[in-house]
Amino acid sequence: MSRRVVWDITPGFPAAGTYRGLDAVLGDFLPRIGQVFSSMIARPQRFVADDLGHVAVLGVYTATVPDGRSVEARFTHLWTVEDGKIVRLDQTADTKVLHEILKD
Repeated sequence: MSRRVVWDITPGFPAAGTYRGLDAVLGDFLPRIGQVFSSMIARPQRFVADDLGHVAVLGVYTATVPDGRSVEARFTHLWTVEDGKIVRLDQTADTKVLHEILKD
């Protein structure tokens, strides 16, 4: 990832918002997710790329809460790549199933 990467996380997703810069992604977003879930794994299932530096990734998150319950939520990532580095992530996900496991 580029040091100037921007992650735009869909509203309704835990820790939703826009994170500007690698330090914000690694030092703010990821620790916030770690406070909500004991584990969150993104499992890509399909990649689609164009000639303009965009890569769409479709997949499933597996999220586990501290009591051991887990849920799968579909996601789409749109990555923008420049000079071989990711400079932007636009993320959408099924936030409903994530909120359901968190409210129990």
